[in-house]
Parts: sequence; C-alpha cells; structure tokens
Amino acid sequence: MTPDQRKRYLARATRAMRELRKEEAAGYIRDGSGKRYRVGVFFLLAGDLEKAAKAFDWFETKFIDDTGEPIFLLYGALTAYRRGELARARVRLANATVSNIFLLPHLLQERFDAIGVWVSSNRAAEHYLVETRDYLDEPTQEERAWIGSEWNSPPFVALKDGYLETYRALNAERDLMRRRSLLTKWESLQAEQFAKLERQIDQA
Repeated sequence: MTPDQRKRYLARATRAMRELRKEEAAGYIRDGSGKRYRVGVFFLLAGDLEKAAKAFDWFETKFIDDTGEPIFLLYGALTAYRRGELARARVRLANATVSNIFLLPHLLQERFDAIGVWVSSNRAAEHYLVETRDYLDEPTQEERAWIGSEWNSPPFVALKDGYLETYRALNAERDLMRRRSLLTKWESLQAEQFAKLERQIDQA
C-alpha cells in the first residue's frame, strides 16, 4: 500500500470517528451507515495500530450487543495479534469464524465443504468474500499461519463442526419449534467455547 493510500485511510477513519463522537456527545449513536465497522479497519489499513486498537476497544464498550461484521471482526483480531494480545485476538477471530464460516478457509486457501448450509444474511454468505475481497490481502503470511493454527485448534473445530451441523439441519427443517431447539443448542455450544477462550484473556 502506498503512503498516499494510507493517508486516505487515515483521513477516512478520523472523519468517521469524529462523526461517531459527535453522535455520542448528543446522547445516542445512530450510525445508520455503519461507520462503527469502518473506523478500526481504516486505522489499521492506515498503519496506525494504536488508534485501531482504541477504536476496537471503544466499539466493544459502546456496542455490547452488536455482533459486528466479518471483516471488522477479522481486523479486530489482527489488531490484537499485532499488539501481542493473543488471547483477545483468538476470541475476535472466533467471532469472525461464526460471523462468516467461509472466511478463514478462504484466507487459508483451503477447500471447505459447506454444501447444504443455510445462511441467515448476506454477510454470512460465501459471496460476501467476493464483495469484500479488497480487504482480504491485509493478513501477512505469519498471520495466516497463526489463523491456520487457530482454525485447526479444538475450540475452533468445535465451533466449525457445530455451525455446519446446525445450519445444515436448519436448511432442511421447517418446524418452528425444532428450528428453535437447533438454535438453542448452537447458542449453548458457542457460549461454552467462547467461555473457554475468554478465560484465557482473564489469565493473560
């Protein structure tokens, strides 16, 4: 990336953060355009790791119930990884995994069988990676090796297998109560695996 490109990303990140702060000062952050997902990403692309870290930390404080967005979650993981916060990076990468199950194997250039999997939104679909391909060159080879080791670790395998099992079943299930039961089971599995990962943050 050229210096001019980095400057443009820095300007865009700074402008978006300023607008969010204005909304925050007014008492309520509306953000209908999704600026909150772009600030940390743009700061990282600008090469400002500390401002990126502050932006992701701010998001996690202000938008507690917001599940985020796959590219945003990936960049949050990269930011933590580059700061040496490996436990936090692992949690954010796990969130990126369940946000779009195709993302990590795409980065790793691995074949991935998700035939018959139901996706609930555009962001969870495989073609989302085509729409966002300009942002997928950022991870370095070292970071891709780390992503590969996490993708094959027990918590990620449990999440991956649970996701595929759940969303294949949902694709074939029409009964509302059984669909709810499948989702409840999946939520319990996520809670269990994320609790394990988050305990590592507390112990770090």
